[in-house]
Amino acid sequence: MGQPASFSVAASGSLPLSYQWQRNHANISGATNSTYTIPAVAATDNGARFLAVVSNAYGSATSNEATLTVTVTISLQTSPSGLQLTLDGQPVTTPYSFVSVVGMTRTIGAPSPQARRGKTVYEFQSWSDGGAATHTITPTANTSYTATFRKAIIHGMRCRQKARMQGARRRTVAGHTAKPRNAAAGLSGSNPSGRGCLARMAALRVVYLE
Repeated sequence: MGQPASFSVAASGSLPLSYQWQRNHANISGATNSTYTIPAVAATDNGARFLAVVSNAYGSATSNEATLTVTVTISLQTSPSGLQLTLDGQPVTTPYSFVSVVGMTRTIGAPSPQARRGKTVYEFQSWSDGGAATHTITPTANTSYTATFRKAIIHGMRCRQKARMQGARRRTVAGHTAKPRNAAAGLSGSNPSGRGCLARMAALRVVYLE
């Protein structure tokens, strides 16, 4: 969009030949050459049909129609960058750009939450166009859409690591390995802090960082 678009017709016959271009079967004022150019294509030009009527002293002939398809470039971003979005249900990693036909309805989505490296998650907050987490767009111009996420820390990750370390220390005494009383948890049965840690892990919660 915004670029020129040209149409041309080739005809043979007794000279002189005259040309008249039509848009949607209506004559275009001043378009009387073998080539017709739109200087800058706009969204309203999408789907327009063009043809040429060529005539001489013996009659006229009409060319085939040409339909103009106008495209726009859409950019998908996330804040922070590098998170995943969906385009028409398919996952894409940002930043991501694609070409779409003017007026075509597309569906963009922001999967939430998204884990990163198993330590943090990102929760969807908002789209730059004010849409829901998953919504449709019908772009008529080059447009960028940004999904903003907020960072969250999952309580229990550090707790799990601490519990594993405590269990390992209690199983190894002076170079000898002791069998833990609670093999499933990997913790000594006499470790109340470990049991409390497991209890906290069972009730995971997410705290959002502004």
